[in-house]
Amino acid sequence: MFICRLPALLIILLVLLLAGCGDSTPTAPLRMGIHFWPGLEFLQVAQDRGYFAQEGVKVELVRFSSLADEQRAYENGHVDGAYVSLDQLVIMNDRGIPAQMVLVGDISKGGDGIITRPTRKSLADLRGARVGVTIGATNHFTLVSALQMSGMSERDVEIINLPEDRIMVAFDNGQVDVAVTWEPELARNAHRQDAHIIFTSASFPDLIIDGVVFPPAIIKKRTKEIQSMIKGWNRALEDVKKNPDAVFADIAKYQKSDLSLMTTIFKGIEIGDTVVNRRVLGVAGIPGTGADAARQVSEFLMRFKLIKAVPDSRNLFAPLTASH
Repeated sequence: MFICRLPALLIILLVLLLAGCGDSTPTAPLRMGIHFWPGLEFLQVAQDRGYFAQEGVKVELVRFSSLADEQRAYENGHVDGAYVSLDQLVIMNDRGIPAQMVLVGDISKGGDGIITRPTRKSLADLRGARVGVTIGATNHFTLVSALQMSGMSERDVEIINLPEDRIMVAFDNGQVDVAVTWEPELARNAHRQDAHIIFTSASFPDLIIDGVVFPPAIIKKRTKEIQSMIKGWNRALEDVKKNPDAVFADIAKYQKSDLSLMTTIFKGIEIGDTVVNRRVLGVAGIPGTGADAARQVSEFLMRFKLIKAVPDSRNLFAPLTASH
């Protein structure tokens, strides 16, 4: 009897085994929302050079025409992660859209600034000027910080609220006397005879921060995949050290620009390598410089009633880079 039943038992076990295999599904890729900003393009470099795949993670980069569209996709769950600025990270969480920064991608060290006419030679000369800015955006924060450093406030200038892509147009048309903008506009306008850059973010390091964010639930569920994605990012940065022109040429192609402009732009951007991430995100429960930056940004946003409360900065960062 036992001998007769053995083949039947083997068949049953085989059927169960095959059924179990049928239930397994390939891991879905990490869907990362990106937009057109040079500092994030190392994600595309890592993708195109196969570094994500070599680190064992599937990453799908979903490019949007604007940061606003990217954030909307993140909010609606159409992408898993996004590449946003620190001020937007604070606003998202204030609106009930959970997000934590796992990777600092770039820090503005001159990549944001103020353009005006040559007759205005110092920040003090901005008094009474018409200033083109986008209220609540990063360039607004740049303006307020610059004015505070010179002992002034936004009440000392005339704020002209404009969409980000209309500021330089308004400046060229004479509708504003001052344009608060960022790269690539700074590089494009750096050598004009009728304008000059009067201030840049190099004066306040570690405040204008961009990076990769995910919802805490996805960070918890897919920690190893995110860490592998970060490793792929770091490999792209290693290529910059070995052959910067080749990497910047790729980025110029993604940005529909040229190598010379990209090289100039990256002089004002600190790229988020492992050292930068540890400094900004912190390690082993010790807060990094990002905590103070988040406080300053939150106070700015509160001042203009763009958020309801100042968040606990410890909830904004998830320093996974410390784990590998």
